[in-house]
This record gives sequence, structure tokens and C-alpha cells, in this order.
Amino acid sequence: MPDTRPGCQRKCGNVSIPYPFGLVGDDPTCFKNDDFKLFCNTAILPPKLTFYGDYDGDEHTILHISLAAHQLTTSILGSVICYTGERVSVSYSFPNTYRLSNTRNRFMAVGCDTYGKLYDYKDSVFYVDCRSSCLNDTEVTASSSCGGFGCCQTTIPNDLNDFLVSIGSRNGFEYTRNISRCGLGVLLSDEQDSLFDSQVSQLWEMRNDVEHLLTVGISTSIILDWAILRNQSCEEAQRSATTYACGSNTYCTNSTNGPGYLCNCLQGYQGNPYLPDGCQAYLGDGFLLPSIEAPLAGYYYFSVRQRIKVLVRTSTSVKHWKERFFFVRCPRGSPLPAVLQEPRTKALQLALALLTEE
Repeated sequence: MPDTRPGCQRKCGNVSIPYPFGLVGDDPTCFKNDDFKLFCNTAILPPKLTFYGDYDGDEHTILHISLAAHQLTTSILGSVICYTGERVSVSYSFPNTYRLSNTRNRFMAVGCDTYGKLYDYKDSVFYVDCRSSCLNDTEVTASSSCGGFGCCQTTIPNDLNDFLVSIGSRNGFEYTRNISRCGLGVLLSDEQDSLFDSQVSQLWEMRNDVEHLLTVGISTSIILDWAILRNQSCEEAQRSATTYACGSNTYCTNSTNGPGYLCNCLQGYQGNPYLPDGCQAYLGDGFLLPSIEAPLAGYYYFSVRQRIKVLVRTSTSVKHWKERFFFVRCPRGSPLPAVLQEPRTKALQLALALLTEE
């Protein structure tokens, strides 16, 4: 089932672009609004997907977009300070539809005699910090807890879409230079715990590479939560049928990370809830109900595609899937046809029962 509108590009490199996201250069109907407009840089190989529009900060590479989780994975740079006194601070301001996921990201400082702080973008509101110290034999490995020796970590606040990462050293690494020449301040996603642990140990291994840290920098991945219309709830959005973003066979939930709302397919359906007919009934190896036609003369008509196993007579006699298409006519209030009452179509019976109620 397509996740994009007809005529819109589906991928940039290896990254899929489901609606409500779309690419600049395509028809404006390919994306919901400017916050969902992205740019595909095809001048490099492989092509790189990035945000488009006016926002402050370095270029991000978008690595993954999830419709089901309403999340987007992107890369950002971290902050660095070294014993030379040189410092690199970073700040980011994302479009309003995005919020830094407070459940999927952690703020970390790596190094000795190092403290990291997370502020708002204008450096006026302090959010969180952590401090990292070292003993002479301090080592950070994939199994380290990052409880304050060699690295530290802390959770981040809710409803945050712009921020500044600041890193410092109380004594300028004067007493710890033989262990750590630089300190790092990063935001890091926990997309895979094993990957997270290995990334922390890799950051520790980089702590003494002064030239690389100050000229190239460090890049980590973070997860952003996204939502529709950050100034509306479900109840408010549903008052306007022309601007409401959810298609048929969907339900709406309010965002838990800042204002806004999310669209989801009903139970028993799958697909893209932001397309008009994007959610289609699906029951594993049983039935797929791609369309529901309007009542005609007191009947409901369902176009059904059924996948069945057939025995293909070959040297190995392997069973293969075959599809057949047919229509089912259900008078309102009547029992369901026998073909829809097999045990494996129980979920479909429930879906049809709801649709045939008076």
C-alpha cells in the first residue's frame, strides 16, 4: 500500500517519505504544510534527506521517519571543549511540528572534569545538567552505567523544540589532562540499547583526539516526536472537516509531547492514516478489505481480496499463496455470509459488524 500521494516521490536515497511529509519541488499537495516539507540533496551519493525551510543550526541528515510511532530520527552535532581552551557549542531550533523526544533521548557529558548543560535556544532558561569526574583508572566501556565517572547522563524535559548544548570544565582539565584532554556534550537516542552503549564507549575513545573534535566534530542521532497542528487538539481539529488531517477508518489522539494531535488506523486496519483512504482492513494471511462502497438499496457492498494457499504440483509440491477477488453483499442487519465466518476471519467479523450497524 502506498504511503504517499499519487505523483509524489516516495524515497530519498534509502529513506522512505510517507505523507504528511513530502519534498520541495514536488506538487504542494505532496506535504501537509511547510513544517513537513523536506529537501532531498541529490548532488551527493547516496542522496541525503534534510529539513527544508528557515531554522537555525547545522544541516541535519534525516535517517528514518516512522508513521506508527510519529517519530523522526535525525543527526546533530555535539558540543566540545578541550584543554587548549577552544570550545564548540551548538544550538538547534526545529520547525514547530517537532519536539525533542523526552522518552527516547538522553543528555550526556563524556570526559573528565566536565560538565554539560542544556538550555533553551536563547540561553535564557536552564533545563538540565550533569557532571563527570575521573579517577586515575577511569575507563568507559559498553557496560558502563554513566553514573558520573567518565560520563554522566540525565533525562530531558517535555515540549522542547529548540535548545543549546553547552559544555565546560571547572579546572580546564589541569588535573585530568593525562586521562581526558577534551569533554563532550551530546544528545543521544536510545533507539537500540546495545547501539547506545557502544556509542558511549566510542565517544570516550574520542576524548583525546583534539584536532578531530575541534575541526570535524561529533555527530549523534536523536529522535524527534512530530504531530499535526501544534496549536490544536483532536477535539478542536475535528470541528473542521476541510482541514482535519485524519483519513477514513482512523481515530485521533492528542500528542503527549507538546500540543497537537496524531492520526492512527483503527484496530484491524493498517496503512497511512493521513491519506484519505490510507487505512485498509487487514487480517494477516486472511482477508484484506481495501475499499468499502456506499450503501445501495439497503445493502452494504464489500470488495474483498482473499489470500489462500494452493498446492502447486511440482517436483517438490510446494504450497504457494494465490489471491482471488470477489464482492460480498450484506443486507443491513442480516447475518454475515458463511465465507466471512471462518475462524480466521474473527477480527473481520467484528469490523464488518460495526459497519453494518443501524
